[in-house]
Order: sequence, then C-alpha cells, then structure tokens
Amino acid sequence: RLPGATRGRHAEALSLSLRSEQLDPLSLPASVNHGWLLYWARQYDAAIAQIRKTLEQRPDFPLAHLMLAIANCRVGEPEVVAELERAVVLAGGTSATVAQLGHIYGVGGR
Repeated sequence: RLPGATRGRHAEALSLSLRSEQLDPLSLPASVNHGWLLYWARQYDAAIAQIRKTLEQRPDFPLAHLMLAIANCRVGEPEVVAELERAVVLAGGTSATVAQLGHIYGVGGR
C-alpha cells in the first residue's frame, strides 16, 4: 500500500499513485491500485472509470473485475454479480473472489 492510504491521507496516496502510473503507464498493478485508492477515498465514479481503464488494457485481469464489482456494489450498479462471476472464472476460483461472490449472493438472498 502507498503511505497515507490507510490513515485517511487520501490526497497524498492518490498523488503518489498517480505519479506511479505516470512513470509506468502500462503497469496493470499501478493502474488498478490507483482505482482502489480512489475507492477508499470514496470517489466511487472515478474509481470505476479508472478500473475500466485498466480493463481496456487487459480485459482478462481478474483483480480488476473483482475491484470493479466491489466499486459497482457501492454505487448500486446491477452488474455486480456478473463482474464477480467473471472474476471467479478468470482468477481460477481464488478464495478472495469466491468469498466476495458468496457475500453478494447472500446479501441478494441466493
């Protein structure tokens, strides 16, 4: 994690994250991390846009699908389950993706 993100110093963390992206614009981890920091800063629409930008670079990146689903859940987008199901398949059924999908199924009464 970048300094400050977990202590509520979102502006500092986002500034460092943006710099990281500028230094390596093709880095998927840098791109998706920037989206995650936007999410933690409660800038949900910006986070979704950033994560979608990551998916434009690599549509089969499971972490980006997982994070997109989590961010979409915050704003009430209906595509949460489809994104999580896609993340589970792409990630090979990791515990993180299956747990998130199970949680969303449970919340939805499934």
